[in-house]
Amino acid sequence: MSIAVFFPLLAQALVLGPGAPSDDVQIAGPVPAECTVSLPQDRVAIDLHDRGSQSLGSISYTCNDPDGVVRTVSSENGGFLVQDDYRIAYEFEERGDNPPGFQSRQLSAPLISQIGGGDLVLGVTQELRAVISVLPRELAAGEYSDKVTIEISPN
Repeated sequence: MSIAVFFPLLAQALVLGPGAPSDDVQIAGPVPAECTVSLPQDRVAIDLHDRGSQSLGSISYTCNDPDGVVRTVSSENGGFLVQDDYRIAYEFEERGDNPPGFQSRQLSAPLISQIGGGDLVLGVTQELRAVISVLPRELAAGEYSDKVTIEISPN
Protein backbone atom coordinates (compact mmCIF):
# COMPACT_ATOMS: atom_id res chain seq x y z
CA MET A 1 0.00 0.00 0.00
CA SER A 2 1.38 3.38 -0.86
CA ILE A 3 1.79 6.08 1.73
CA ALA A 4 -0.56 8.34 -0.24
CA VAL A 5 -3.45 5.88 0.23
CA PHE A 6 -2.60 4.84 3.80
CA PHE A 7 -2.58 8.30 5.42
CA PRO A 8 -6.11 9.36 4.25
CA LEU A 9 -7.54 6.05 5.56
CA LEU A 10 -5.71 6.47 8.88
CA ALA A 11 -6.93 10.07 9.18
CA GLN A 12 -10.54 8.98 8.52
CA ALA A 13 -10.34 6.26 11.18
CA LEU A 14 -8.93 8.73 13.74
CA VAL A 15 -11.66 11.31 13.06
CA LEU A 16 -14.60 8.86 13.20
CA GLY A 17 -13.13 6.59 15.82
CA PRO A 18 -14.38 3.10 16.64
CA GLY A 19 -17.44 4.29 18.63
CA ALA A 20 -18.73 7.03 16.35
CA PRO A 21 -22.32 8.01 17.12
CA SER A 22 -24.95 6.57 14.77
CA ASP A 23 -28.69 6.08 14.63
CA ASP A 24 -31.14 4.04 12.57
CA VAL A 25 -34.51 4.71 11.09
CA GLN A 26 -36.94 1.91 10.32
CA ILE A 27 -39.31 2.54 7.46
CA ALA A 28 -42.66 0.73 7.66
CA GLY A 29 -46.12 1.14 6.25
CA PRO A 30 -49.12 -0.95 7.32
CA VAL A 31 -51.52 -2.45 4.80
CA PRO A 32 -54.89 -3.24 6.39
CA ALA A 33 -56.67 -6.49 5.56
CA GLU A 34 -59.34 -5.89 2.92
CA CYS A 35 -61.74 -8.51 1.64
CA THR A 36 -64.52 -8.25 -0.92
CA VAL A 37 -67.14 -10.61 -2.26
CA SER A 38 -69.16 -9.62 -5.29
CA LEU A 39 -71.94 -11.01 -7.42
CA PRO A 40 -72.73 -9.63 -10.88
CA GLN A 41 -76.41 -9.32 -9.93
CA ASP A 42 -78.50 -9.38 -6.76
CA ARG A 43 -81.49 -11.22 -8.20
CA VAL A 44 -81.53 -14.40 -10.27
CA ALA A 45 -84.62 -16.09 -11.76
CA ILE A 46 -84.66 -19.88 -11.91
CA ASP A 47 -87.10 -22.29 -13.53
CA LEU A 48 -89.08 -24.00 -10.77
CA HIS A 49 -90.34 -26.64 -13.21
CA ASP A 50 -86.79 -27.73 -14.01
CA ARG A 51 -85.54 -30.16 -11.41
CA GLY A 52 -81.79 -30.43 -11.17
CA SER A 53 -78.89 -28.02 -10.98
CA GLN A 54 -79.34 -24.48 -12.28
CA SER A 55 -76.68 -21.80 -12.60
CA LEU A 56 -77.06 -18.69 -10.46
CA GLY A 57 -74.04 -16.97 -11.99
CA SER A 58 -70.59 -16.39 -10.60
CA ILE A 59 -69.15 -14.99 -7.41
CA SER A 60 -65.78 -13.28 -7.00
CA TYR A 61 -63.67 -13.22 -3.86
CA THR A 62 -60.69 -10.98 -3.16
CA CYS A 63 -58.77 -10.73 0.11
CA ASN A 64 -55.22 -9.61 0.83
CA ASP A 65 -54.92 -11.39 4.20
CA PRO A 66 -52.18 -14.04 3.84
CA ASP A 67 -53.89 -16.08 6.58
CA GLY A 68 -57.03 -16.43 4.46
CA VAL A 69 -60.65 -15.83 5.28
CA VAL A 70 -63.68 -17.25 7.01
CA ARG A 71 -66.56 -17.71 4.56
CA THR A 72 -70.14 -17.76 5.91
CA VAL A 73 -73.06 -18.74 3.68
CA SER A 74 -76.56 -18.43 5.11
CA SER A 75 -80.15 -18.60 3.91
CA GLU A 76 -82.87 -16.27 5.13
CA ASN A 77 -85.45 -19.09 4.83
CA GLY A 78 -83.31 -22.04 5.94
CA GLY A 79 -82.81 -23.42 2.43
CA PHE A 80 -86.39 -23.05 1.20
CA LEU A 81 -87.88 -20.97 -1.58
CA VAL A 82 -90.95 -19.49 0.12
CA GLN A 83 -94.21 -17.93 -1.02
CA ASP A 84 -96.68 -17.34 1.79
CA ASP A 85 -97.22 -20.76 3.43
CA TYR A 86 -95.75 -22.76 0.54
CA ARG A 87 -92.14 -23.92 0.47
CA ILE A 88 -89.82 -25.59 -2.00
CA ALA A 89 -86.64 -27.16 -0.59
CA TYR A 90 -83.48 -26.53 -2.57
CA GLU A 91 -79.75 -27.02 -2.19
CA PHE A 92 -77.05 -24.46 -2.80
CA GLU A 93 -73.55 -25.14 -4.08
CA GLU A 94 -70.39 -23.35 -5.09
CA ARG A 95 -68.25 -24.92 -7.78
CA GLY A 96 -64.57 -24.20 -8.02
CA ASP A 97 -61.20 -25.46 -6.92
CA ASN A 98 -59.47 -22.41 -5.56
CA PRO A 99 -60.77 -21.55 -3.03
CA PRO A 100 -62.47 -24.85 -2.61
CA GLY A 101 -66.17 -24.65 -3.34
CA PHE A 102 -68.66 -26.73 -1.41
CA GLN A 103 -70.94 -29.60 -2.28
CA SER A 104 -74.63 -29.12 -2.81
CA ARG A 105 -76.43 -28.73 0.54
CA GLN A 106 -79.57 -27.28 1.99
CA LEU A 107 -78.69 -24.21 4.01
CA SER A 108 -80.77 -25.11 7.05
CA ALA A 109 -77.94 -23.61 9.15
CA PRO A 110 -75.13 -21.26 8.14
CA LEU A 111 -72.19 -22.92 6.40
CA ILE A 112 -68.91 -21.64 7.87
CA SER A 113 -65.58 -22.59 6.32
CA GLN A 114 -61.96 -21.45 6.42
CA ILE A 115 -60.24 -20.63 3.14
CA GLY A 116 -56.46 -20.35 2.99
CA GLY A 117 -54.81 -17.12 1.88
CA GLY A 118 -52.48 -16.47 -0.99
CA ASP A 119 -54.60 -16.99 -4.09
CA LEU A 120 -57.37 -14.68 -2.91
CA VAL A 121 -55.06 -11.66 -3.12
CA LEU A 122 -55.47 -11.58 -6.90
CA GLY A 123 -59.12 -12.61 -6.74
CA VAL A 124 -60.91 -15.77 -7.81
CA THR A 125 -64.27 -16.47 -9.42
CA GLN A 126 -66.50 -19.45 -8.65
CA GLU A 127 -69.86 -20.66 -9.99
CA LEU A 128 -73.00 -20.69 -7.80
CA ARG A 129 -75.80 -23.19 -8.42
CA ALA A 130 -79.22 -24.05 -6.99
CA VAL A 131 -80.38 -27.66 -7.03
CA ILE A 132 -84.07 -28.52 -6.85
CA SER A 133 -84.50 -32.25 -6.39
CA VAL A 134 -88.19 -32.58 -5.50
CA LEU A 135 -91.08 -30.33 -6.38
CA PRO A 136 -94.24 -30.49 -4.28
CA ARG A 137 -97.26 -31.75 -6.22
CA GLU A 138 -99.32 -28.69 -5.50
CA LEU A 139 -97.82 -25.26 -5.65
CA ALA A 140 -99.69 -22.03 -5.31
CA ALA A 141 -99.10 -19.50 -8.04
CA GLY A 142 -96.72 -16.71 -7.13
CA GLU A 143 -93.06 -15.98 -6.72
CA TYR A 144 -91.02 -18.25 -4.47
CA SER A 145 -87.83 -16.74 -3.12
CA ASP A 146 -85.01 -16.94 -0.63
CA LYS A 147 -82.11 -14.63 0.12
CA VAL A 148 -78.65 -16.19 0.45
CA THR A 149 -75.94 -14.11 2.10
CA ILE A 150 -72.28 -14.86 1.45
CA GLU A 151 -69.71 -13.00 3.47
CA ILE A 152 -65.99 -13.29 3.98
CA SER A 153 -63.86 -11.84 6.73
CA PRO A 154 -60.09 -11.93 7.27
CA ASN A 155 -58.72 -14.61 9.61
